[in-house]
Amino acid sequence: MAGQHGGNGPYGYANDDIFFLESCLYSQVCTNSDELFALGVGEHWRCQFSEGAFRELQQVLLDAPPLQSADARICTH
Repeated sequence: MAGQHGGNGPYGYANDDIFFLESCLYSQVCTNSDELFALGVGEHWRCQFSEGAFRELQQVLLDAPPLQSADARICTH
């Protein structure tokens, strides 16, 4: 069935995975990322975006070869 894996091809991601990915992304591009990791349940936070930090991350990602774990599993359900 198309779209069964959330559009991620054979490798799927759970909501928890996406939460941690977003947290890591914000920690790289927001100048106030220290506040992000000190939040309590239900507290609000707003990213103070850094164009420079975003460009640094962009360059790292563009220069890095794609990695795939030797034990990566293909989602079949």
